[in-house]
Amino acid sequence: MRTVAIADMTGPDVSSTAYRKHGDTQALTPPIQAYIHQEHLYKCEDTKERLRADPINIQTLANFKVGVDNVIFSVDTSLQRLLVLLVMRQQEPFLGQWCLPGTLVRQGESLEDAAYRILAEKIRVKNLYLEQLYSFGGPNRDPREAIDSYAVRYLSVSYFALVRFDEAELIADRVSGIAWYPVNQVPQLAFDHNEILAYGDRRLRNKLEYSPVAFDVLPEVFTLSDLYQLYATIFGRKLC
Repeated sequence: MRTVAIADMTGPDVSSTAYRKHGDTQALTPPIQAYIHQEHLYKCEDTKERLRADPINIQTLANFKVGVDNVIFSVDTSLQRLLVLLVMRQQEPFLGQWCLPGTLVRQGESLEDAAYRILAEKIRVKNLYLEQLYSFGGPNRDPREAIDSYAVRYLSVSYFALVRFDEAELIADRVSGIAWYPVNQVPQLAFDHNEILAYGDRRLRNKLEYSPVAFDVLPEVFTLSDLYQLYATIFGRKLC
């Protein structure tokens, strides 16, 4: 005859309902918490409340919106000026302040397509050079970002372009100010666009030292004097 022994065991007082509804983790052991988090179990309708209650999720993933900002350069060789295209903001934040032409990336749109789209909306030009510049995504770079960690963050993937000044036609619509500014006379821009512009200026000068990008914006037939004036204007000094 076999004897059955019943062990005197007391388990933790766990309530899946309390966790599911209120994010109560007091009675959950760390392995159980980790498993629930890994398998995405018991998702609350109010995600923010669950994240606040669950210590596993204190370090949450950032919620990004992605934008593209273009640093569009041109060279007025007649006046020996390196120019950048600026537009005036028509809404908050920074209402009435100059900034670089930019846009948020649309659903299903590539970054490069967004860069070309904003170019086409602001300027008509046949010949240009376009290259991705850098990504700017520091916290609080955009005042629309709220203080708490669940707010949207704004990431800017910047591009720089070099266009022919004589051929470039600005598209001045009824709601947007738009103008060429000498790079050395640019005012305080919205957001962190002065920083983006400075980065683009350095990249352009460095690019010219080892790459023939200038030929993309020179006329099909040009003289050595034309080439010299272009380089001298961008570098801001006479070349030996």
